[in-house]
Amino acid sequence: MSPHPPSALPPPHQSLVMAQTERTKQKIAHGPTVHAIKKAKYQAKQERRLLKEQQQQVSCDTSCARPSYDKWFSGREEYAVFITADDVRNIRRIRKKDKGITLDVKSHASAENANQRSRLDRIASWVEPFFDLKEVPKQEHATDSDITNTTHRFFIAEGTESVRLMIEKCIKRTQALNSDGYDTTNSSDQRSPSIQIVSILCKPAAFFDEPVCLLDELIKQQCFSHNNSSCSFKIIVGTEEALSEIVGFTVARGAMACGIVPKFREPFKWLKCLLNNTIGTSDTCDKKNESTLCDKQSSVDTIHHANNKPRRILVLDAISNTSNMGSILRTAAAFGIDAIILSDDSCDAWYRQAVRVSMGHVISVPTIRVAEVIEDLNREDAKYYNSGGLPNVLKWLREEMKVKCFAAVVDDDDFTKGDESFPPLVSLESIMKEKDKFPSWICILGNEGNGIRDEVCREADYRIRINMTNDDVDSLSLPIAAGILIHGLSCI
Repeated sequence: MSPHPPSALPPPHQSLVMAQTERTKQKIAHGPTVHAIKKAKYQAKQERRLLKEQQQQVSCDTSCARPSYDKWFSGREEYAVFITADDVRNIRRIRKKDKGITLDVKSHASAENANQRSRLDRIASWVEPFFDLKEVPKQEHATDSDITNTTHRFFIAEGTESVRLMIEKCIKRTQALNSDGYDTTNSSDQRSPSIQIVSILCKPAAFFDEPVCLLDELIKQQCFSHNNSSCSFKIIVGTEEALSEIVGFTVARGAMACGIVPKFREPFKWLKCLLNNTIGTSDTCDKKNESTLCDKQSSVDTIHHANNKPRRILVLDAISNTSNMGSILRTAAAFGIDAIILSDDSCDAWYRQAVRVSMGHVISVPTIRVAEVIEDLNREDAKYYNSGGLPNVLKWLREEMKVKCFAAVVDDDDFTKGDESFPPLVSLESIMKEKDKFPSWICILGNEGNGIRDEVCREADYRIRINMTNDDVDSLSLPIAAGILIHGLSCI
């Protein structure tokens, strides 16, 4: 006879996992078993959640908002909505049909039908960027204040902390925009385009309840108008089933946000201004901002100190893995990289996976494509005109901007075989001992499998390598090598 009544018996897969755990009495490292344990815990959590909702007599499929949250959504219909799985299914039907739709409501309730249709038409565009998420960011044709027929690219940030970071940084930047839509919070970043939040999609617990409570962050950043009637972006709160129905897979994260990928209007001039390190040293800097800076920095010594601020730039040559891109972005943000230059064949820093791995810090470090720089560079100085692209940008940075350039390699001394066109090979340790020689620098990282291309490597001042304690290890993964190099060079 079983020691437990039938109703108390756990599911078979849970019994197997629990029995095996009891036998071993130690941490299990077997991958499939660990996965089974996590899955069992997740299922148990979901069962507890469903039971709690049933006890509260809340029907997530039919109610348009939870009773305790009704008061908050009232009066905020222009920018906030609670959405259910049925709402999402009806919106999907609307998207597939050019004309009309029969909603899941009683036939005699024509007024209610019309109101529901009007509501769904209004919020359909809000959830559009989140539908069936893929790696390639979606696009939306829009009319800019200065440029017509432009295309806005969307990016998706996943996770409550990524969303919180976006709220904190994007709202501050939006509040500091000049008439051109650029950030003017400080002199070095005064031409950096703002990153605009389009919408936030989250579960009720992540939005209203501790410990996350994104609502508190929105209030803290003053995202609402004085009478709470307007907000610069849309807020979509929905059940887990509704969120899963929207994105096309089971949502485990409590929140995600959609933003517009920033676009530099004058990337070459922005980069030049960044390296000149002050508002008054570039044609791109307007006189209004220049006078503001002078008011804040009245002494010549203070301005001179700002002019000599070290700059650190990361150059990525043909990076193809989006996870590696995300790890590098997060590392770059951690150690104060001022800008990242991407070769034209590198993957997109705004891919969903790259943004997710970066924990949202893709918004912290400006990224520029070589193609965005080379066109203006060729117009300014014809001697840099060449089909090379990235090598020409590096040559300009070294010769005109006087920034030392390091190419990260795994070479030994025999690699060049006497070819003097390659820069000298140095170790990271030796560079760290000469702190005064390299206040500003550029570090080039190459492709995961092939490294830096020869034509790019030849434009560096030095080839730099990380010496291994164990000679049996000839190289490191790209994100780990990037972290060691950036941290080491940042210490000089």
